[in-house]
Amino acid sequence: MRKRSVIISTIVLFIGLILIGIGIFSFHMKNNEPEYPVFDVNTATEKDSGKRFRIAFNSTVEIDDEYTILYSGETAEELTSVIGVIPDYMDKQVDNYVYKGTDIGFTGIVTYLSDEEYEGFKESARQATVEVYKKYEPVRDKLEEILGMTLEEAVENDSNSLRRWKVELIQGSPYSKLCFLLYTGILISFFALIVDLCFIFGWKKKIVIPAAVAALLVALFFMFFGIFRTMFSIEKHGGQMYSMTNYSSNHVDAMLNANIASIQDCIDFVLGDILYGFPIEFDKTYYACSSFFAKTASGENILGRNFDHPECDTVVVYSNPKDGYASLGITTPFVVGVGHDEGMISPDSPAGRFLIAALPYLIFDGINEKGLGVSTLSVYTGELHQDTGKPDIMFYASVRILLDKCADVDEAVALLSQYDMHCDYGISGHLLLTDTAGKSVVVEWLDNEMVVTETTYVANAIVAPGEHYKEGSDDERRDILCDCLTNCGGIVDDQTAMEFLGKAQQIDFTEWSAVYNLDRFDVRIINDADYQSTPYYFEGRRG
Repeated sequence: MRKRSVIISTIVLFIGLILIGIGIFSFHMKNNEPEYPVFDVNTATEKDSGKRFRIAFNSTVEIDDEYTILYSGETAEELTSVIGVIPDYMDKQVDNYVYKGTDIGFTGIVTYLSDEEYEGFKESARQATVEVYKKYEPVRDKLEEILGMTLEEAVENDSNSLRRWKVELIQGSPYSKLCFLLYTGILISFFALIVDLCFIFGWKKKIVIPAAVAALLVALFFMFFGIFRTMFSIEKHGGQMYSMTNYSSNHVDAMLNANIASIQDCIDFVLGDILYGFPIEFDKTYYACSSFFAKTASGENILGRNFDHPECDTVVVYSNPKDGYASLGITTPFVVGVGHDEGMISPDSPAGRFLIAALPYLIFDGINEKGLGVSTLSVYTGELHQDTGKPDIMFYASVRILLDKCADVDEAVALLSQYDMHCDYGISGHLLLTDTAGKSVVVEWLDNEMVVTETTYVANAIVAPGEHYKEGSDDERRDILCDCLTNCGGIVDDQTAMEFLGKAQQIDFTEWSAVYNLDRFDVRIINDADYQSTPYYFEGRRG
């Protein structure tokens, strides 16, 4: 009987080891998956048919249940389109990508169409386009004014944009779904080994197994003590507003020394630093935003910030590192798949709170106890990869680093100048830096150089004078902030500052509006552009 039990437990042990092997292999394949080039329909050749590319598009028109037109291009002259095949399980992702601006990192297999296929699709695309524009007949005059052409010309323009390519969207790395087998295998192997040893050495299972379980739980508790403590600090303030105290992510110096030059590098650092490689799927997201700096009548310094993003929750993060400055920052759990939308992990669940606790390195805007204020903003001018031979730093992690390490704008600029900045997934970015001395600058990276421009307002276009001025998404939001600040002489109070953010909001896209007081070390926040409500109030905690 004992011999058979040993054989069974040994088989289970080997199964666990096999699962560990599969898990390690999956981690390796996931982290080393090739970075596919972005598909450019204007330069692609027949030799590219059958290859995988990263796919970008900004609107879609459904032809039938199987095929969809994928449009790219900002103007009528730039407009191009291809035939798309979108699996049913990706419909929601595509909708978010198109209507809310998320960059989910689509991968697609491209196919060059034969003459017969192309002509068939071209006719189908024309009919689908006609049906779309029929819906706008009641507002024809207004739409034609916006388009700068008649509806008939628009149909012709859209139809002629079709290129001879079909793109089949596919899900990302299949290996990510197998990574959990590593941890499953470790647990199975651990307990199978304990049982084996009990049989071999005659240990009492009723004592040894509970003792092993207790030892495992104690080890896990101490390994994840910081993140568990952070989890239990999470407080819900109503709706989609949360706060937490950071006890887990306090190794900014290690991050600076890690040569982080990509999102994947950043993810790897976060996972290794606080989660021991526990797999988390990070969502790479485009966000827009606008921000400004002003003063109150009493001379206090105000940083206003709109965070424009797909529907998401808001988390205020208190940080008080031993070797840095206390700070008050804001992030969103959307980037780890946590939220109230369908298909996301609830932020009120244990799993959701565990994932939220991994976020304090990824702060989008904030202030510190010395009065430095920082906000990040996207710039749609292509990926940013500075290369001057300096150590690397990642744009998305820069806010937390600056808040921990720098007391004012000059120190922040000096720190940034020591590193090569990186921002991937097709976009660049710039930073608005402010302090209690009344200094306000935007830091940008142009032609491989860091450029600092004094200004008190910014959105998503380049502000540095010169050939790149206004490159990016140059919409009216920066002009709105300029007018607001000019009309008030740069003097605001909390309510006026929030009103300015309301005027500069993006309808159905502004997730939080924050008014920071750099001198009082506090912030007032409005969620989802509900400017008639009472702002949430958070006061920083000095060491």
